Amino acid sequence: MKFIINFYQKFILINQIQNMYSWKKLLQYKPIEFNNQVLEVVSGKIPEHLEGTLYRNTSALFERKNELPGHLFDGDGAILKVTFSRHDRPIGSYRFVQTQGFKEEEAKNEYIYANLGRTATGNRFTKMMNSFNFKNAANTSVLPLKNGPLLTLWEGGEPHSLEKYSLNTIGLFPTKTPFSAHPKVCSRTNQIFNIGVEQGKSTYLHVYEMDQSGKILKQNKLQIQDGQFMLHDFVLAGKYLVIPIYPILINGIFDVITGGKTLGQDALFAADKGIEIILIDREDNLRLVSRSVTKDFYFVWHYSNGYVDDDGTIVIEQSTYKNFDTYKNFHLQNLLKGMDKDTFQSEHQRVIIDPKSAQILKRITLHNDSTEFLVVDDADVGQKWDTTYGVHFQSTDDWPNGIIRYQGESRILKTYDVGLYVSEPIYVQNKEMDKGVGWLILPVYDGNQDKTFIDILDSRTLDTQCRLLLPFNISISFHGRFDTI
Repeated sequence: MKFIINFYQKFILINQIQNMYSWKKLLQYKPIEFNNQVLEVVSGKIPEHLEGTLYRNTSALFERKNELPGHLFDGDGAILKVTFSRHDRPIGSYRFVQTQGFKEEEAKNEYIYANLGRTATGNRFTKMMNSFNFKNAANTSVLPLKNGPLLTLWEGGEPHSLEKYSLNTIGLFPTKTPFSAHPKVCSRTNQIFNIGVEQGKSTYLHVYEMDQSGKILKQNKLQIQDGQFMLHDFVLAGKYLVIPIYPILINGIFDVITGGKTLGQDALFAADKGIEIILIDREDNLRLVSRSVTKDFYFVWHYSNGYVDDDGTIVIEQSTYKNFDTYKNFHLQNLLKGMDKDTFQSEHQRVIIDPKSAQILKRITLHNDSTEFLVVDDADVGQKWDTTYGVHFQSTDDWPNGIIRYQGESRILKTYDVGLYVSEPIYVQNKEMDKGVGWLILPVYDGNQDKTFIDILDSRTLDTQCRLLLPFNISISFHGRFDTI
């Protein structure tokens, strides 16, 4: 009887997907790997001075033994690589990260591990014993080390290392503790800073400084009093690391522990607990400077950048949401029903922080556009900057189909046709031109043709300079990086 119910539910979900002329088609099939394929230029021309390699991580969600993953964040990591050379045609590869969990589940054609949207496979006792035995999906972002391998990142565990050219998986990269999916690279020193959360009887925040070979140079460890929180991103601002921690409440935690429901099933934003701000001095052995709790009620997935102003205050910018609904709506069942139209209503805000107390002095709304994945030039990280790029959501859809550029109070918006969807743009500087003159590179999924392209935009006008066709569709992509030559 349970099999029949599961099969019927799966049939309804797949039917919903197949009848959608939208990005959700990407949830219906396992992506196809490809190696060193010459990419077709379908329009425009590759810019003459564009040289280097684009790496993007994707979250591959597909059916195994009549079952789909439960959450958008539960897909297996698969890496897209596109190499641009002045004297050759663009070459693309796409390969799964061969994590231990992926190999086990691939061999059985069955989802085994617990994750945000599913419990572990097995009877109730097996579920209970493995309720927190999560698969390291390596599916969120990437970090190409200048003097080392390509790291694929998943914030709940250690990174995986891949050989840059072949994308062969080498294995776990030995940070020994969780390593966030959003490391920051100092634009002056090229040193890497990151954070990670260690859960157990006590909860600890690890802070790292790493060189471009992957060697950890400095490390600090701070205890977090409340173990239920969301920490996805942080900010490098001058000499400070700004680490905001958002409180959440897991309803029915006993049911999670005993394998009765998933960890992410009833995660709510616990606004009454307040947001904790932790400030670290990255120039003084990662010393804790200050920490405070604010009663402000908002949530942030990603920050664009930060700096220290002339008066000594810290300034950061972010896409601010009024609640935690985006996370809830990324559960597959909710996703396929259609998200609430205001799920992605966010504000581009500037936040001013007192470094002595870690108190928020002011929050200023710069733009009311619904934006996400705000990025800046790598050369501006940690410093005052003037241009920000991001994705834009139309009120009529539940995935971004526009690219936006902010410079001061001005804005340029490029909206794609109905049925075309975008992800985080990556800025690449034209080394032959003045600062700020370059390109934005991003994947574009065309749900009308069921094809995926790579677009290269002029960073000043957002005009499309070139469009490349990938040989097969890639899965949903959140983040990537461009490794310059």
